[in-house]
Amino acid sequence: MSNNGESPRLDRIEKIVEALAIVRRDIQQERQHLFRPQVAQADEIQQLKKQIELNLQALAASEQRRDDALKALMRTVDQFLRKN
Repeated sequence: MSNNGESPRLDRIEKIVEALAIVRRDIQQERQHLFRPQVAQADEIQQLKKQIELNLQALAASEQRRDDALKALMRTVDQFLRKN
């Protein structure tokens, strides 16, 4: 084959390679575009998890105070009833 016969073939190959490079670049950009919100969402989930843990600790402490107050009230009522 002569160089003239190969030139169109090389041109087609170059165009295909260029198209593949563009597609690859576009895929990488789209992947980065999709990845950013996932990272932000993961951060939000971690913050919510920490807040829930703090709320649960506060609830447990509140329940303990309530239980202690209820026990004290029951002792007082019991003592009162035993005296009368």
